[in-house]
Amino acid sequence: MNFLPAIFALVAPLFAQRYVNPLPIEGTRSVADPAVIAVKGKYYLFLTGGLLWSSSDLVKWERHP
Repeated sequence: MNFLPAIFALVAPLFAQRYVNPLPIEGTRSVADPAVIAVKGKYYLFLTGGLLWSSSDLVKWERHP
């Protein structure tokens, strides 16, 4: 029996709820090793090269110089 259609029907809704938020990061060839930490309800994204972003909801991000 082929269970693939049944499995897809169960898994497809999970992928439909996925959200991708690309950030306009300049010079992406020179950044690597992203790290995100959470501190008191706020998230901080650190990239090599000194780039820092912050967010309170992981959707809207603000760049800090």
